[in-house]
Amino acid sequence: MNHQGLLDQPNETSVFAWEDPSYIEIAEWSPLESWSSFVYEIKRIKYNIYKILGILNSYSGLSNVILVFYILFMTRPLRKLILQDSLIFPALSLILYCAGYSIILVESRYVWISNILLLFMGAHLVNKIYLHKDFNNLRKAMLILFLSGFFVIGPVKSLKNNINKQKDVYLLSQELKRNFGVNGNIAANKHNTTLYISYHLGARYYGQTSRDTIEDELIAQLREKNINYYFVWGETDCSSNAVSTDYQEITNGVVPDLQIYSIKSIK
Repeated sequence: MNHQGLLDQPNETSVFAWEDPSYIEIAEWSPLESWSSFVYEIKRIKYNIYKILGILNSYSGLSNVILVFYILFMTRPLRKLILQDSLIFPALSLILYCAGYSIILVESRYVWISNILLLFMGAHLVNKIYLHKDFNNLRKAMLILFLSGFFVIGPVKSLKNNINKQKDVYLLSQELKRNFGVNGNIAANKHNTTLYISYHLGARYYGQTSRDTIEDELIAQLREKNINYYFVWGETDCSSNAVSTDYQEITNGVVPDLQIYSIKSIK
C-alpha cells in the first residue's frame, strides 16, 4: 500500500484486498538478480528465523528447551535415527514447515500450528524420561503437570491481555454508523484502525493512499475506486492528508484525531 496506493477488492463480498492477496499485482523480484539482493535475502532469512524462535517461545517458555534437547538427542548417525528412533520425524516436520516462511515472510499466525507439534515433541521427551528407573508415579505426574503448565500459561495470558482489546474501535464504528451514516467504500491515510472500523461497519475498505501523493492525484485515486468516505487520522506531513476543502468533513471535530471526508458530497 505504501507504494501502490488503493487496492482493488478481490470479490464482491470482501472487506479488503488482503482476503485474497493473489489478486494484488506486485513487481517481480529475485534474490539472484544481484549481489546486494542476495545479501538482503540472507539477512531476511536470519531475521525470520530469529522471529520464528521468538514466536515459538512466546507460546511456551519450554519451546526452545524442547528444541535444544531434540538437537542433543539427534546427534547420532542419520541411519540410526531413521531406523531406530522417531525423534527425527517431528523435528524434520517443524524445520520444513518453518523453512518455507523463513525465506519470505513470517507472521505469528503462520507458526501457530507448530506449537501443537512442539507440545507433542515435549510429551515424547517426557516419555523417554519415564524410562529412567528413578522416576516413580509421583515424579511422572509432576513432570506432566510441569510440561502442561508451561503450555497453558501462554494462551491464558494472551486471553487475559486481549479481553476487550480494541473495544474502543468497535464503539467508534458504531458511533460513525449511528450518527454519521458512514458506509460503502472507504479509504484512509492510516491502515490498521480503519480496516477494523470498516469490518465492524460492514463497509468495503480499499486501503491506505500512497505516500507523497499530491491533492489532484489523491482525489483521482478516490474517484477511480468509487470511494464514499476518506478517513484522515492525526496531523502528519504526509501530503495524502491534503483533501480539498470543497469536500464535506462530516464529523465536525467530534472524534479526536480523525476527520472523515465525504467524497460524494461537495460543499
